[in-house]
Amino acid sequence: MKIEIMSGAGNIFAVLDNRIALKNIDAYKAIIDKIVKNINFGKNNCEGVIILNNDNLLDFDAWFLNPDGSSGMMCGNGGRCAVDFALRHNFIELGNKYIKFKMAGSIYEADAMNNAIKLFLPPPNIFQSDINIVIDGVMIKGDYVNVGTDHFIIDYENCYGMNNYDFESTEIIDLLQKIRFDSHFTNGTNVNIYKKIEDSYLIRTFERGVEAITGACGTGTVSTALSINKNHNVSFPIKFIPPSGDWLLADIVSDHNEIINLVLIGPAIYLSNFNLENL
Repeated sequence: MKIEIMSGAGNIFAVLDNRIALKNIDAYKAIIDKIVKNINFGKNNCEGVIILNNDNLLDFDAWFLNPDGSSGMMCGNGGRCAVDFALRHNFIELGNKYIKFKMAGSIYEADAMNNAIKLFLPPPNIFQSDINIVIDGVMIKGDYVNVGTDHFIIDYENCYGMNNYDFESTEIIDLLQKIRFDSHFTNGTNVNIYKKIEDSYLIRTFERGVEAITGACGTGTVSTALSINKNHNVSFPIKFIPPSGDWLLADIVSDHNEIINLVLIGPAIYLSNFNLENL
């Protein structure tokens, strides 16, 4: 089976067309290591596997797997890559309509733009401000946001516990990993840290299931944008630069100050492909 390697703003994914093989998701979970180990694009390893299927009512159904085989969560950049893949592989009959697809049991809409894919996400399920947790005796304050995937968000320049860490340091990764497993979060959490630079925000995300800082994180980006908007009164759209050096734009669709949709915009591009034998 041919597997495409794609980049969603620096998130590296393996993307597969399941219309012929018609395997169930457990079959892919069983070989997740084999897929992931075949991908090392530059400095970036595979950060997720996306499997596309036909859907009777929607344009397609996408399964998303983390490199550890876990599933059931939404992936913003993965969703955008799935849309680009579906456009190139005839899943979608284009017309004057948004692209509709399913991921993690929910329905999402997207739109193809020039050199970017725009993904519409629902408003946050949960937004909890000023959560304090203690790591190695140090108080860390942040916001907890769930947009189909949960994130803990830290303002690097305004959090006392960050004083002793350089934003790009490896030591800060150890701290984010401890937060990711902190008992305050029943099922663990993704952890985001951000700081302002000129007219953008640098962002780093320690992702659950990848267990590392990833090249980019779409749901982390929109979650962090909500936190920035609330805490600093920054207007949407908000531009982010993830560790990949690429770009992401977080925006909203609102009606009388009520969020109708979160919007994630950024590049989704094909990089290369390989054939996996004995799938």
